[in-house]
Amino acid sequence: MILDGSRAEMIKVYLDNNCWDFLFFHQLDLAVELPADQFEVWLARESEMEIPPLEAKNPELHLFIQLTRKKCNVRTERILGFDEPGLPESERRFGGFENDVRWAAQDEHEYWKTVPIKTSSKRPKTKLYKDEADRALAARSIESVVVTSDAIKSGPLRDARLEGRKVLQLPDKDNIPQGWSLRSAILSVSEGQP
Repeated sequence: MILDGSRAEMIKVYLDNNCWDFLFFHQLDLAVELPADQFEVWLARESEMEIPPLEAKNPELHLFIQLTRKKCNVRTERILGFDEPGLPESERRFGGFENDVRWAAQDEHEYWKTVPIKTSSKRPKTKLYKDEADRALAARSIESVVVTSDAIKSGPLRDARLEGRKVLQLPDKDNIPQGWSLRSAILSVSEGQP
């Protein structure tokens, strides 16, 4: 939590879909790790689209995600915009003037211009293009903390992390440093420390 006089500013955190494996493996309670009076926990719409296929692959993980989202009020954010005509609701990335839709910041627009979507490869299970969710999160890491396990592999989140944006690379789930906590790690990244 960042204090400015007597005012506390909420820390906005976005979860990459792959961090659910880490949270589930360690049975971390987001309500304890990231109290609602200090943290807003979000999914980018593109990250949310990666969750449904998990139900068949790992039903216990899928249930953990659903229960955690409900308990911790993990909401999905869409950027105001227009999708391709005819897309079913389950494949829409953008939103209109409803709740949890916001205007993209100028920095995000600039980022998207430099990192275009790779439309040559669409994943059938998620209906997302290659790196589409990571690209959406990398744009959000300009202003908010993004929690991921992907910042070591080549791609938008690794690039964002190397550029000094707010990307938290989770430790290997089998090799967590002694004394490490999700809250402390997010606070460090939020304050500009790697």
